[in-house]
Amino acid sequence: MKKFLLFLLLLLSACNILGPGSGRQSEQIIYRTPQIDFAHGATVLPNGDFVVYGFTEGVGGAAEWTNAFPFLLFMHSDGTIADTVVYRDIRYGEVIGAAPFGNEVAVLVDSVLRVGGPEPNELKISLLEADHSLGDVIYSLADSMRHLFAPANPLVPTPDNGLVFAFYPIHRADDGLIKINAAGEIVWTYDSVGSVDVAEDGDILVLSNRNRDQFDVARLNAAGQVQWQKTYGDPEVGGRVFAIAAVQDGAAVLGRRFVSPGVNFMVLTRIDKNGELLWQQTYGEGERLTGTLTALADGGLVFGWSKSFDGEQAEIVRLSTSGKVMWHHRFGPAQGTTRISRILALPNGRIAVVGVAGPEYIEGYGADDFDILIMLLDD
Repeated sequence: MKKFLLFLLLLLSACNILGPGSGRQSEQIIYRTPQIDFAHGATVLPNGDFVVYGFTEGVGGAAEWTNAFPFLLFMHSDGTIADTVVYRDIRYGEVIGAAPFGNEVAVLVDSVLRVGGPEPNELKISLLEADHSLGDVIYSLADSMRHLFAPANPLVPTPDNGLVFAFYPIHRADDGLIKINAAGEIVWTYDSVGSVDVAEDGDILVLSNRNRDQFDVARLNAAGQVQWQKTYGDPEVGGRVFAIAAVQDGAAVLGRRFVSPGVNFMVLTRIDKNGELLWQQTYGEGERLTGTLTALADGGLVFGWSKSFDGEQAEIVRLSTSGKVMWHHRFGPAQGTTRISRILALPNGRIAVVGVAGPEYIEGYGADDFDILIMLLDD
C-alpha cells in the first residue's frame, strides 16, 4: 500500500527521572501531521520490534475519529521508525488492536458503516500481508443501528498461536470474549466484558467492573473453562478498574479509588494464582483519570496514569515485586495534554511507553491537536 506522510519529526533527547532512579535516560519519538494523530495502543512483535496502532489525519478531536484514516506505525526496538501505513481506502475508521497471530499479525479495525444519524460500525480482524496491507478477514462483528466498542488492548495472543478478542457486546447477555485458534476458527466464547491478559501457562485472566464499588476477576484455562471467579473491592469506597496483567505468581489489577469529588488515587491489587489477595497499595492523590498496566520480566510492574491539572498530564511508575516505587517519569511535555495508551516490556530490556501529546489547542473544536508520542526508557 502506498504510504504517504505529510510531516514526520523524530526527536531524540535525554531526560531525567524525578524522584527515585534520578538520571535515567529516555528517548522521545513524535509522529506528527497537520491534523490529529492518535495512538490507541501498541504490541510487541515476534522479532522484538513493536507496532503502534490508531488513526491519523483526523479532524475535530479525539472523539471525532470518524474523520480519520486507520494507521499503523512500525517501530524498531532501538527507536527508529521502520514503516508507516495509512489505510486510505477506509475513510472513517481507526485501528484499535493488534497482536501476533502465529507467524502473522492480526489487526482489529473499527470502521463506521454509515455517517450521519446513528453511526453503526464494524469491528473486523484481518491478517497483515507482507507489505502491511490488510489481508484475510478472520472475524467480523457489526450492528446495523448501534455503535460497538472494545476495551483497551482487545487482542491478546495465546501460547498455542491463537488469539483472544474482547469487546463490549450489543446486549448484556451476549458473550464479550472469544478464543480464535491458529486456523482462524472460534473455539469458545465467554460472557464477560472487560480487560484480559494471558498467563505463561495459557490461562486467561478476565477483569470486569461489577459495579462502582467492586470488580471481578476470572481465571479460565486454555479450553475456556472457568477455574475460579472472585469479587474484590470495598463496598464502602467507590472506584473503577482499568487493566489486568498476568505475573509470575498470579495477577495484578490497576484501578482508581474515589476519595471526594475531583480527588482519587490509583490502587494496585495483587492476587495469587488461586485468586487470593496478596497485597493492595495506593499511589498518588489527585484527579486520576485512567491507567494502563504491564508486567516486567523480573516480576515487577510498570503502570501509567493520566492526571488532571490545567490539562491532562501523564506519568509512568515502575514498581518492585512488592509494590515499592523504584522510579517514576513524566510522559511528554509539561504543558498541554498528554495521555498514555499502552506500556510495552521490550525483549531488549527497555520499556516503550506509547500515547499522545496535545500541546496545540484547536480553536473552535474544544480539543488538542494530538500527536503520537513514544518514549523508550532504560529500566
